[in-house]
This record gives sequence, C-alpha cells and structure tokens, in this order.
Amino acid sequence: MSQSATRSGIRQNSFFTAIAEFASISKGLVAKSTTLCIAMILLSHPLALQAQEIELSAKADRDKLQIADPFELTIRVVAPEGTQVAFPATAERLGPFEVLNTSEKLDVPISEASGTSRLWVQNISLETLETGELEIPVIEVAVKQDGQREEIQRTKPVTINVESVVEPAADLTKFKGIADVHDVEVPADRSYSWVWLTSGALATLALAGGALFIATRRNGAVSAKAWALQKLTEAQKLPEAETIVRQFIEERFEFSATSLPEDRVAAALRVRGVDDSLLPELKEFLQKSERAKFGGLDLPTDEQNRLLNLATQLVEKLDQTGEQD
Repeated sequence: MSQSATRSGIRQNSFFTAIAEFASISKGLVAKSTTLCIAMILLSHPLALQAQEIELSAKADRDKLQIADPFELTIRVVAPEGTQVAFPATAERLGPFEVLNTSEKLDVPISEASGTSRLWVQNISLETLETGELEIPVIEVAVKQDGQREEIQRTKPVTINVESVVEPAADLTKFKGIADVHDVEVPADRSYSWVWLTSGALATLALAGGALFIATRRNGAVSAKAWALQKLTEAQKLPEAETIVRQFIEERFEFSATSLPEDRVAAALRVRGVDDSLLPELKEFLQKSERAKFGGLDLPTDEQNRLLNLATQLVEKLDQTGEQD
C-alpha cells in the first residue's frame, strides 16, 4: 500500500516537471519570435530609422541657344512636410552665365502616390556672351528635416551649347570653280555713289553720336531718354532713327542691342520686365527700318513719317517700363 502511494507520487512529480519545462521552452520561443518579427518590420521599413528621401534637380528650358539669348534654369526640391529649404543667395553670375533675374516659390503642397509632400522652386534667368559648350556649375541647397541635422544637397552640372549669332563661315577648304566669263553691256554713266556716301556719312555720324552719348552718359551729364529724344528730333531717315533707338535700348537696359536681330532684342527686353504690349511695335519698327536700309524697301513718305514718330513713342514708353537702372 505504501509502495503504491510512493510510485503514484513519483509519477505526479514527473508530470509537473515536464509541464514546467514545456512552459519554459514555449516562453523562450515566443520571446525569440517576437524579437524576430520586430527585426523584420524594422528591416522592411528603413525610413523609420533615417531621414526621408529628398529630391533635388536642376534643369534648363533649353540646351542650345545663341549669345545674349536669355533662358531659364529651374531648381526643384521635393521634400516631406516640415522640411526647411534654403536656396543660395542670388549672385551676379553662375559660371560663364550672367544672372538676369531670380524668382522663388517656397513650401508649396503637392500630392504624390506616397502621400503629401512639399515643393520648393527657384527660377533663374541667365544669358551669356560666350560661345561653345558651357557649363552651369554645381548649385548647393541647404535642407533640414525634423529631428535631423542640416545637410547640403548638390545639383549636377548643366551643359549648354551656345552658338554665335553670326552665320557659320563657308568651308574655305573646298575649292569652287570660277564661272565662265561673259561679256556684258556696259551701262551708261550713271553714278549712285552719292547713295553710299550718304549712307556712310549717316552711319559715321550715328556712331560718333553714340560714342559721345556713352561718354556723357557715364559722366552723368545726360539721361538715355533725353539724349535719344533730342537725336530723334534731328533724324531725317529711318536708318538714323533705328541706330538711335538701338543705342538707347543698349544704354537703358545694358545689353548689346545694336548687334542683335529684332527678335533677340525683344526677348532680352521681355526678360528685363518690359511690357509685352510694346514689343510688337518695336519689332515692326526695327524690321521695316532694316528692310529699308538693306533690303531696298521703298516706303511712302507718310509711312516713313509714321515710323519716325513711332521711334519717339517707343523711347518714351520703354523708359517708363522694365527694370530701372
């Protein structure tokens, strides 16, 4: 009887011991499983441990242009809400390019597949008088996310091909045969040398007047507008008036207006804030003046007078608009 009770007690003790060992093993397995699950979650979501990604880009609206041909560089930053973005201070030049104007749009909300982000944009108007394959250098932008240190993000260089306004020269390495000689009838003696002499004299006077104007203008003696209006009252021909208007634009807006075609002049003025409503009249005046001077356009007297009056009006209106000196 007593032996039977002892064996029963032994069996009971072994049973409880086995249960305790199983519970201990299960508890260890649960702890390891929990740790493994947490590690897998963290590995699959690395953004929970580091700053969110920031997108920075720099792009020009054109990669081929001519000298003194304004174009626009756009710097974009896309970052999470709460990010602080600081663009570099406006400089006078970016590498070989002159900075004409800068504008910014800051912290604008945008919707994306991943949620709501913010957008920062800086637009920079540029031009250059150099030619060849030129490069806009790296631009540094400071960014700081919540809970993170400030970082410097850098754009990639942007390559721009700049061509001369002058047409490419003929290939001098290729020999062209000389055409056969033909006898022609010699016209009666009728000289038009006075036309060339007059044109040359007018051009010389205009250039001399322009040089004198620039010298006095730099000494502060006369304004661009006053000089131009005075010279236009003395102008009798369209070529004179055109030269005066171009020199006025060059001095008033500080770019090479005397050597550019009319569409380039209009584009440069638009960048400098000139009202678009003035540009069609300016282009008409410059086109007709050029055609009258070089293309043999024969304008009636009343049309010439209208264009001469238009020259005066253009100087008045252009001086009232655009960026001030």
